[in-house]
Amino acid sequence: MRTLIYILSALALTIIAGYLFPWWVVALVGLWIQLLLPLRAGKAFGCTFLAAFLGWAVVALYYDINNHHILSGRMATLFGLPSGWLMPLVTGLIGGLVAGLSALTLALLRPRKTA
Repeated sequence: MRTLIYILSALALTIIAGYLFPWWVVALVGLWIQLLLPLRAGKAFGCTFLAAFLGWAVVALYYDINNHHILSGRMATLFGLPSGWLMPLVTGLIGGLVAGLSALTLALLRPRKTA
């Protein structure tokens, strides 16, 4: 249940912050979620990556459909991709890596409890 709350919170914050702030705020979202709802390192990376990937890919797909795939087609040509439909996935991958690595960083910097 904690993992689901973590993912949904990170997803909501990623989408909201993405509309209000520059692209790199996704790293701060990853740090903030990990600070509020700490998880182990691997789980923190995976959950934050998933949330940011979904958030960025869905928003990119929304904008891509609204502009009739013009920009994604041109960007796919620039990146050497076979189709513009891959651009929302690439966008999601970038956002997921940035957020996941920031959450992983904070998870690894936290002092470990010794029993």
